[in-house]
Amino acid sequence: MALLQSFIGKELDKRSICIEESLINRTFMAINHPNPFDKSIPQQNLYNNKPLPAFILGTLIDTAKIYNILGLNINNTMLSRESITTHQSLYAGQTIQIKTILDNAYEKQATITPIGFIILLILGMHNQKLVFCVERILAVRGGFSRKGQI
Repeated sequence: MALLQSFIGKELDKRSICIEESLINRTFMAINHPNPFDKSIPQQNLYNNKPLPAFILGTLIDTAKIYNILGLNINNTMLSRESITTHQSLYAGQTIQIKTILDNAYEKQATITPIGFIILLILGMHNQKLVFCVERILAVRGGFSRKGQI
């Protein structure tokens, strides 16, 4: 827990991502078509000029890197809740800068086994303007590691 407390308010990851047209096409195909693997449907430019769906924004972080920094076991971590606020739609070809910040970390004793909660703040910037903000709450089964504590 002390390790996590030292990261609160700090930037865990910063990266730039170019929104690819194929990501948007695959997402809309999966949602709108009953069989997205049907080879008889033309795949090229099927959904031109469609924005990136907002529910994809939280997945743009480097989850493995964040879990490694925080010392989390992916098998004990569950997505509890995600809140997304978008200020501008994102389209294919746009490059965004994504910052991941640890907003808070705490434990609750719900039953015999504690549950840890981690609140990540994910900020997306395009042309130095905030375009989206995602608050992701992770639940950690068994709480946080007690290694090195007496």
